[in-house]
Amino acid sequence: MQRKTIAPRAPHNAPEPPAKVKPNKNKRPEWILVKVEQNATYTEVMGKIRKDVNPDTTGRKVLGVKQTRSGDILLKLGRGSNMTVFTAEVGNAVLGLGQVKKEKRKATLEKRDMDSEATEEEVRAAIGGAFRKPDNVRRVTLLKPNTRGLRMATVILSEKERPRNRSTLCYKCEGDDHRMAQCQMKASCFFCKDDGQKK
Repeated sequence: MQRKTIAPRAPHNAPEPPAKVKPNKNKRPEWILVKVEQNATYTEVMGKIRKDVNPDTTGRKVLGVKQTRSGDILLKLGRGSNMTVFTAEVGNAVLGLGQVKKEKRKATLEKRDMDSEATEEEVRAAIGGAFRKPDNVRRVTLLKPNTRGLRMATVILSEKERPRNRSTLCYKCEGDDHRMAQCQMKASCFFCKDDGQKK
């Protein structure tokens, strides 16, 4: 006969092991910006949107509404299929009272340890050369030199222009918003990305 091994009991006041932190798989929600005209108010435009826009017909759900400092309206949208239909319906509802603009996502690029004599034009030229197209529309902010005489520049880019984050790069489809374990694409060759090759 074999003896049963008895596992030692944990005392009642023993700390619980820390819970594993799961990565957030939800993507950021989309926003629509409604610019309110000078002759209209926030309440008039919101009343018109609530009255005329039906989320059931468009397939989009409004998760939240915020008023900006300038008095405009930000509509936080849930997942759905018809973004263009919803945007058009909101645009028709606020016709004459405001304009609808789709909020573009932006990313911040930081350039550190620059010379204290660096100018904004030099930063723009370097960024234009790195992206292979000169653009004076990007917003560049050059901070004052620190105690060591080094400066830092921040550049606001669109989400499509930003450099890829290599830590979250998927090696299966080369997307940068997920890893290979969460990838929904079918398997392809690691080197040339062709299907049907032997592994």
